[in-house]
Amino acid sequence: MLGGASAEPVKTKPRVVATPLVGRGKELEDLERRWQSASSGPGSFVVISAEPGAGKTTLVKSFTSSLTAAGSALVATGRCTERLGSGEAYLPFLGALTELANSARGALVRTVLRNKAPTWFVQLFPASSSDASYEQIRRELTGGSQERMKRELADALAEISRSYAVCLALEDLHWSDLATTELVAYLSRRLHELRLLVVGTLRPAELASANHPLRSILLDMQAHGAAFEMPLALLTKRDISDYLDLEFAGHRFPKEFGPWLSAKTEGNALFLVDLLRYLVERGAVVKAARWELVRPIEELSGEIPASVRALIERILGLLSEDERRWLTVAAVQGRRSTLSRSRRSRKWTSSVSRRLSKTSTVCIGWSRPEAKRSFPTDPSPSCTNSSTSSTRKPSTGP
Repeated sequence: MLGGASAEPVKTKPRVVATPLVGRGKELEDLERRWQSASSGPGSFVVISAEPGAGKTTLVKSFTSSLTAAGSALVATGRCTERLGSGEAYLPFLGALTELANSARGALVRTVLRNKAPTWFVQLFPASSSDASYEQIRRELTGGSQERMKRELADALAEISRSYAVCLALEDLHWSDLATTELVAYLSRRLHELRLLVVGTLRPAELASANHPLRSILLDMQAHGAAFEMPLALLTKRDISDYLDLEFAGHRFPKEFGPWLSAKTEGNALFLVDLLRYLVERGAVVKAARWELVRPIEELSGEIPASVRALIERILGLLSEDERRWLTVAAVQGRRSTLSRSRRSRKWTSSVSRRLSKTSTVCIGWSRPEAKRSFPTDPSPSCTNSSTSSTRKPSTGP
């Protein structure tokens, strides 16, 4: 299914959707429904959860761009980073507030922050505050700064949302700092006062591997109906076929090409896009009168873009040595044969699945215990041996 919000954002903000959005129609409808509810109050928190490459950012950008194009809401995005996430307090909120303050309605935002959240205002616009006011706030914050900052931001958002509903997108919350997670928890208790939708994205495996405090906070929010999880499924064969029709309009690819891409990428959106760009760059997919595949599919089995290989190695970095050994055994078994349906095999498969539960399916190609095991890439060079990383440069696009 083609995501219905993908066309308009491209016209208003060209960098928002770099590729056609497929397979996310239901999710866009769900986000729109949540927005309609939150924009009239009370507020809500939606967590989009999926492993790397599933399309979380693309979905969020498509949704927020549709809100921006409508012009009736204040929309901003803040991001956590792996390098700074645990070191800089409130990083995604600071980023989002900066974006709001620089928007078309920035004057309103700056005025509200100055009056309702002076602590945030001083941090965001230190040059706008006199030395005397800065010192006064600093003295007042001694011993209770974070509690005050949480209260101030909630008060400011409440004031802003009296004029405009607000949508904040907070990316990569699995890297969020402790102050951010506590602020999320605080805002969840005041959503009844706010016309606010917070859309967060996270990688479940990284959240679990780090034993991140956000896990318990989100569970508590879900239990109280303040948060809703939106797990992203992998792309289906039909989604991949739709993508080919949109990105390579009028193509003459063989009918086996779509299923091959599905098996190769396991439906991971980033893998799909990068693999196709790589095949274009390598001259396997060319455009003459129409787009065509000019090399036999059998010759493409070993083609793995460097960007994809790097992502797989990152996923493997979440595993312990013991889990990596299990993965190697599973990879060899899955590549060479189909597991039998004996009780012993099912028990062994279940054990492996539990051990590898925090590993993305794009790496191990794991499915139901009774299913045939297959891997999207050769497990030896691309998954289980990081020393054989490709030296090819990532493609830049078709």
